[in-house]
Amino acid sequence: MIKRDWIERTKLHKDSLDEDEMLIQEFIKPKGGEQIMTKTASSLGSKTKGKGGSKASATRDLEARFEQLLNLDLIDVPDDFYEDEILYDQPEQLLERFTALEDANLKNVLDTQEFEEGMERKLQYEKKMHQEIGGEILI
Repeated sequence: MIKRDWIERTKLHKDSLDEDEMLIQEFIKPKGGEQIMTKTASSLGSKTKGKGGSKASATRDLEARFEQLLNLDLIDVPDDFYEDEILYDQPEQLLERFTALEDANLKNVLDTQEFEEGMERKLQYEKKMHQEIGGEILI
């Protein structure tokens, strides 16, 4: 949610990326770090190897920028951002969910086997019919 909101805001205000780049380089230089992520707003989603930049490419660039800024602690996030959501209150809930998923998987496996058997029967029937009428079948 935070990442998506940041990307949407950044798309609206691309000029802030150049400011971010300067801030990143100032932040890294005193620590002896190397330059990283040198795309600026003007080059975001730009042409590479003869192909035009796309929205998907620009979004990937922004996602990488977000991760970079987040790793440098340059994006403010709420205190609970790094906390994992507790999906189950009781161990039995996890077991119930696992059992339900196993049952669904078994049903899918059986359905697939049944479908494959049906296709094999149809193929055998088709071969038999072609032999009876003297034709050849190409498989």
